[in-house]
Amino acid sequence: MLSTAEKQESLFSMCLQIKQKKLMHLDEITKKSGLTQDPNHMST
Repeated sequence: MLSTAEKQESLFSMCLQIKQKKLMHLDEITKKSGLTQDPNHMST
């Protein structure tokens, strides 16, 4: 059995991976569309 801390850590790392994939995907889309995104105006 996993301890609570281990469960939280694995969930956290999963969330980070998903966020990174989404960011990479957004980056690819903007590059394809030829837009340069201003980080200050990025909507989350």
